[in-house]
Amino acid sequence: MTTIETMAAIRRRIEAADKRYGPFASTHEALGVCSEEWDELRLAIQFNALEGIKHEALDLAAALIRLHDNLTDNEAMRRRSVK
Repeated sequence: MTTIETMAAIRRRIEAADKRYGPFASTHEALGVCSEEWDELRLAIQFNALEGIKHEALDLAAALIRLHDNLTDNEAMRRRSVK
């Protein structure tokens, strides 16, 4: 898989998550999603499940990019996420 194909796969995951769930409500929600993806990646690594590792790495990347983008574009999330 080329870098361009990898980025396209991440973009598809981001678009699917945005369509299904909408933007993150807060940084705490994003942390929960990213933590879950991290745990799934760790489990795949523990079992040396190479296809699973590839899948979960893309899922985690997509969640982290969504967090970044939401912090940039989602004023409501930023307001809910600061003290």
